[in-house]
Amino acid sequence: MQVKKILVVWLILFSIKIFPQTWEEQISGVTVDLEEVCFVDSLYGWAIGDSATILHTSDGGRMWIKQLAPADTLIFTKIQFINRIVGFIVGHGGLFLSTTDGGMNWIRKETGTNYAFWDLSFISEKKGWLVGSLGWFYSPDSIILNTTNGGETWESKHISSLEPPYILHAIKFISDSVGVTCGSTHMDVSATFFLTSINGGVEWDLRGNSQTTQIYLALLSKDTILAGYVALAITTNGGVSWSYYNDFFNTYISDLKTFGSNTIWFKGYDFVNQHKIYKSTDSGNSWISFSVPTSITINSISPINKNEIIAVGLNGRIIKFSEIKTSVRNDENKALFSLSQNYPNPFNSVSKITFYLPERTNVVINVYDILGRTIKSIFAGYKTIGYHTVEFNGDDLASGTYFYEIITERYRLVKKALLLK
Repeated sequence: MQVKKILVVWLILFSIKIFPQTWEEQISGVTVDLEEVCFVDSLYGWAIGDSATILHTSDGGRMWIKQLAPADTLIFTKIQFINRIVGFIVGHGGLFLSTTDGGMNWIRKETGTNYAFWDLSFISEKKGWLVGSLGWFYSPDSIILNTTNGGETWESKHISSLEPPYILHAIKFISDSVGVTCGSTHMDVSATFFLTSINGGVEWDLRGNSQTTQIYLALLSKDTILAGYVALAITTNGGVSWSYYNDFFNTYISDLKTFGSNTIWFKGYDFVNQHKIYKSTDSGNSWISFSVPTSITINSISPINKNEIIAVGLNGRIIKFSEIKTSVRNDENKALFSLSQNYPNPFNSVSKITFYLPERTNVVINVYDILGRTIKSIFAGYKTIGYHTVEFNGDDLASGTYFYEIITERYRLVKKALLLK
C-alpha cells in the first residue's frame, strides 16, 4: 500500500470490491419525503420526515404505522432510540421530543433555545448531548447542550478553545465521558475542525483540522473516528491527524452508521458511479460497495443486522437492502426461494406473479394498499417444489400502487405493483 503524507493528512489507497445485493420495497403508507431512519435491533425501527411525519415498524420494516407528533408544523432533523421504548427527536426552533413508550406518545420538552439542532447523541435513557446553530453563513452561533435527566433540564457547554462565529455539525459519544464533535468556522466553511472530550463534554480539546467539509461522524473508539461529507477521513489517534481515503475523493458521503464494534455503513454519491452503499467490516481498513437502483433516492440508512439495512428517501419510499439475497438454498437442487416482479407491470386489469419454492410448504399471497391495509388474498394453500404462477386480478381495484407479499412457513418477500386503468 502506497501512502503520501500531506501535512497531517494521509492518503489511503485501497480497492473497493463490488458485491451483489437485493432491494425490496417496503410499505410506508405515506408519500412525504422521509429524512432519517434508525433501528435498535432487527425488528424495531423509526423514521421521520416532512410534515412532522413519524413512522414505526416492529417487524423489520415490512409494515409501518404512523405515530402522532405534537404538531404537524414541526421540522425534524434527527432521531435516536436507546431501546425499544425510549427515543428522542430533534429539529428546528429548539425542538426536542422524547418518548418512553415506543413513540405512542411524544412529549415536547423545552431546551431554552430556538437553535436548529443538527445532531444528538444519547448514551442512556437520561444522558445525552445536542448540537445546533442559529444562523448559517451570516454570523452563525452554535451550541452544545447536555442533559442528565432525559431532557427535563439542559446545561450549555462552552468551547473555550474556539472563538465564534463557528458552526457545529455533528456530535457522537460512546460513553458517559468520551465524545467528539465537528464543525467549521464562519470564515472557512470548506475546512472542518474536530474537538474531543474525555470528561462528558465539560471540556473540549481542539484535536486537528481536515481540509474539506465533514459533517457526519462515526465514533468507533476513543481514538478511531471516521468523518465524511465531500471526502472520507479517518483518525486513529483521537483526531490529532487525519488520513483520507484516496478512492473517496469527489464522493459525497453521508449517513455514516456503525453496527457492532467495527462495521461501518454509509451512502455515497459521485459523478461517475452515481449512488452507492459502502460497507466496512474491519473499522474502515477495507470497503465493499453496492449499486443503488437509479429509481431510488436515499436520504438515510440504518443497519438492522450485519448484512442488511433499511433505507428511506423521497416520496415516502422505504427499501430493505440485503447484501445476501433474501432467499434460502435447498440442499438437493440448490435453487432459491424467490418472488418475481409481476408481469406486465404497470398493468390494466390482470397481471401474473411467479414464484419459486425450494420445498413443499403452505403459501399465502396477499395484496396491500399504500396504507398497508390488506385488500385481497390471491392464494392460500399448499404448493410443491418448483415454479408457480398466480393471477393478480385488479378489476375491482382503483388505479394506484399496491404491494403483494408471499408468506411461507419460513420466509416472506414483498414487491410493488402499479395498476393503471
